Amino acid sequence: MTKEITTINQELLNQIAGNMPAERSFQRLLLPRLGMYSQDQTIETKEDKGKKKIELISEAGTFYIENESEELNETGKKVWAKTDIGDIIEGVIVYYRKQLSMYDIATEKYTNSPVYDNDEDILPLFCEKKEIAKGTQAELKAKYKFIDPKDGKPKSKLQDNKILFILHKGELYQMAIKGTSMYSFSSYLRGVVPPTVLTSFNSEAKSQGTTNWNMMTFKQIRKLADNELEEVLNYQTMIRNSIKAEKDYFASINIELDSSPIKTEIEEDWTKDIADDLKAILG
Repeated sequence: MTKEITTINQELLNQIAGNMPAERSFQRLLLPRLGMYSQDQTIETKEDKGKKKIELISEAGTFYIENESEELNETGKKVWAKTDIGDIIEGVIVYYRKQLSMYDIATEKYTNSPVYDNDEDILPLFCEKKEIAKGTQAELKAKYKFIDPKDGKPKSKLQDNKILFILHKGELYQMAIKGTSMYSFSSYLRGVVPPTVLTSFNSEAKSQGTTNWNMMTFKQIRKLADNELEEVLNYQTMIRNSIKAEKDYFASINIELDSSPIKTEIEEDWTKDIADDLKAILG
């Protein structure tokens, strides 16, 4: 009968484990989403006599939480289900990143970069999952420059977006903002350091010609206490470690992170949400 082992040689275990091939992997940080409807959300229905009726689902300026459900769409991807949570919310913006995106009304195609952190990074630009250009943020935007006939100023069809990481009611979310809401956030950054304060998220009605929409607004409620700052720091460390682990993974297998089809596939829905919002305003 084999004698039962009562002690374990940890050094021996470490040597055995070290001889095994290392698995190249990383844990992507997948978060539920926060968002705000920039325009009224409606559906078209038919009455008994066949007449069309427009039914209001959610008003412009309403915030919502979006979670991945078990339901699958026609392409086999899981559907993200939205739940309205009111027209004013509070939270802490613990971190933010950047992305470039564009919607072409004529071709109905979406163009986007991956989510990134530094404007000096060399970024690829994708359209329908194919890389169409590469360069810095400024170089890519320059490829799509035009003169706006409304004010005569040079602009780019490739828009800047920001991806905010928001701590709301004890849970971490991601929120994509662009257009006037992003410029509103940039103005907010001049007066406060968002990770150090509790922020109120609201909105303001805007119009241009026949187009109406709501711009997101940001207001400081109070400064955070020391224990809250420690919590924010823990979340920042988690986010930065996740970003680093992902970059290290792609570097280890000699694949450039920004050209990764894996990353592009996962961020496709993210960009489409932003572009659909832009399409509604432009259309």
